[in-house]
Amino acid sequence: MIAKTVDFVKNNLGDILYLLVILLLIALSFSLGYITAKIEEKEPLEYEKRSSTIILPENKEYYLSIESNWQQERIGEIGL
Repeated sequence: MIAKTVDFVKNNLGDILYLLVILLLIALSFSLGYITAKIEEKEPLEYEKRSSTIILPENKEYYLSIESNWQQERIGEIGL
């Protein structure tokens, strides 16, 4: 049993070393990425709520038609 294992290792030493190198590179890449992520921890993004108050000029109908057109264009841009 041990003799078969020794023969297997001797016959496939190159492949075994190749596999070990690949596994070590994978482990090293993962650990470096993990360490980098821990070092560069950032604060989560905070979204501000926009005010819904509209100040209308003297010509209210014109202003509302412009705003309505703008809202329709924005809805078209984001695909709603």
